[in-house]
Amino acid sequence: MGRFFKNLKTLKIAGVGAPTSTQLQETGQTIYIEKTNSSDLGELILVQKANILQHQNQTLPHPGLSAVATSTISEGASDQPLNPMPTDFELFEIQAVSVSNAGASSSDIEVSIGDGSNYVPIASASVSAGAEATIDLGKLHGRGYIDSTLFLVASASKEVTFSVAYSTISVK
Repeated sequence: MGRFFKNLKTLKIAGVGAPTSTQLQETGQTIYIEKTNSSDLGELILVQKANILQHQNQTLPHPGLSAVATSTISEGASDQPLNPMPTDFELFEIQAVSVSNAGASSSDIEVSIGDGSNYVPIASASVSAGAEATIDLGKLHGRGYIDSTLFLVASASKEVTFSVAYSTISVK
């Protein structure tokens, strides 16, 4: 057994107990391409391939991990994160977004994508009292991916509830 399997033998490939990106980087350390290091290099390649297959699924949605997440945005709230909120290695593809207004008056809403400091508006609408509206995500141009550093946020003039349909592309 080379140095990589020994360093990672107490961890799982994915999920709870999986190595963090920092642990994987520290485990990899430096490998010089020499004959004496061929077993270390082979182990590192196996660990990387297993990690990629478990996390990324070759950019296809993971079966059974699609869902609809809801978030309630309070009256007057600005740039509030919408569920789902990816963590670690998670990558979600947004399929659809809708907003419902159970209040007695209309609400102006805006959906943006951002990194926690800077936001790019992607849709805005006025939702009538007691109505539900689908949000057009055409400005995302293609596959609406979000991860732990780039996610959806919303602002609303009155309390509304957002529903976000998503598929899991990469797991923790």
